[in-house]
Amino acid sequence: MYFAVTTSKTPTATRATTTTAGLRRTPLTPEMAPAWSHLHAIIADDDGGKWKPTPTELAEELQPSSTFDPAQQTWAVWSGEEMIAFALAGVRSAPRYDGTNSAFIIGGVHPDWRGHGLGSELLERTERRGAERARALVPGVPLVFNAMTTATAPAASEFLTDHGYEQVRYWFDMTHDLQGDFTDDPRTQPLSPEHSEAVRLAHNDAFSTHWGSAPISAENWHRLTRSAGLRPDLSRIVVEDGEVLAYTLVSSNLPGEAYFDLVGVRGGAQGRGLGRAVLTSGLAAIREEGSFTEAGLDVDADNPSGAGRLYTSAGFTNAAKTITWEKSP
Repeated sequence: MYFAVTTSKTPTATRATTTTAGLRRTPLTPEMAPAWSHLHAIIADDDGGKWKPTPTELAEELQPSSTFDPAQQTWAVWSGEEMIAFALAGVRSAPRYDGTNSAFIIGGVHPDWRGHGLGSELLERTERRGAERARALVPGVPLVFNAMTTATAPAASEFLTDHGYEQVRYWFDMTHDLQGDFTDDPRTQPLSPEHSEAVRLAHNDAFSTHWGSAPISAENWHRLTRSAGLRPDLSRIVVEDGEVLAYTLVSSNLPGEAYFDLVGVRGGAQGRGLGRAVLTSGLAAIREEGSFTEAGLDVDADNPSGAGRLYTSAGFTNAAKTITWEKSP
């Protein structure tokens, strides 16, 4: 999932004379997921983005937790019965591995309603609430704001630059047509419930040196692994002496499309080809299942572990690029 704030300085011609008088502002609720999903798709189409979350995905995002209160950390703006803008302030329960804490900003404005100040209003709300929640949960730690945009949305980049954000990282969205020579590696096995906690521990170890990462709590891992889109039968792990050494978590939320949500190898197990084993075994399982036409994943362009090279050699190709932005309060 990508965190994006998208807006523009000038309104489009279709509603250039429309004012913001009479607009309603409410928190987001699961019942609003269809309208929210529709708005996401409109923004993605206008900005050239690939991610178009389903109502089910978005409803799951709105489940309360110890770090997230939708009534306090989300906003929707309505024109009549149409959602025209949204924002969400997400926070962590622990510092990132680099010793900082982050509040991540998600938001968007309907293309026909840009240029009326809604983006600036929502950004200010999310920054203020995100800072409050982040500092309450992880006091005394330097805080940064994060947002993400597609590389094909220059107005969003200009908007964030105007509000004090700087580009700090690039990511590639990659896709695979499921063609090629790959088979199920015998060292791997499907994901099973009894290994869920061991996979979480492996993930926290694998990503401990990755830029911007933080340990995933048991609570948030439980939410992730209970997602309606998760496909344990397509996910793959390598287990030795009861310890998970490598893993892929695969999900599917749209017909014909599978997605590698997470791919990782414990630091002490690097160099044994286990990353390739779980990746190619996952691809083999996806192809064998028979209903998929493509698989996707995203990768940090500066990943020091060589993940980009692994994915390219396995047959993935770059389909889009996203940008991470940061700002210190």
